[in-house]
Formats: sequence, C-alpha cells, structure tokens
Amino acid sequence: MPARLLAGTVPARRIARVISRMVIRLMRNPEGLRTVQQGEGSFSGSLTYAGDHPGEVYLTDEDRRDLAGKARSGRGAFGIRPRLGR
Repeated sequence: MPARLLAGTVPARRIARVISRMVIRLMRNPEGLRTVQQGEGSFSGSLTYAGDHPGEVYLTDEDRRDLAGKARSGRGAFGIRPRLGR
C-alpha cells in the first residue's frame, strides 16, 4: 500500500475509508460471533463463531476491489445526465 499511495494509484482517502470499514466491523462484533443462544431454567447456552479467525480484522472482497487501484465509475447499467437550460 505505501508504494501505491506514493505512486498515486490509490488515494489516501480510499485507504482511510477501507481501514475505517475494517475497524467498524471489528467494533460491531469484537468476538466474531455469528449466533448466540441462551436458555432459562436449567441453564443452557450456545455460541457460534464466524470464520476461521473470529474477532480479527479482515478485508472483504469490496475492500480488496477498492484497494486494487482502479477507480470505480459509480455508474450501473445506465446513467442519467440532466440537461439544463432547455
């Protein structure tokens, strides 16, 4: 990333956005839990962890695309350009 940042192929704002998303994911679910079940009476409980390394910082496919250095056009199947002055 440092080389891409210095070369200007990946803007600093994009790197900061990806890092922010990674931190937010970790803060929302620090233990990496996928499901939690609890019971009453004679106590029972169950935890299911997500992924191979629960609670770790990770890159999603979207993060990897953003860091690939290619700018997205922001256009889908079609775009609408308003024409003013007519």
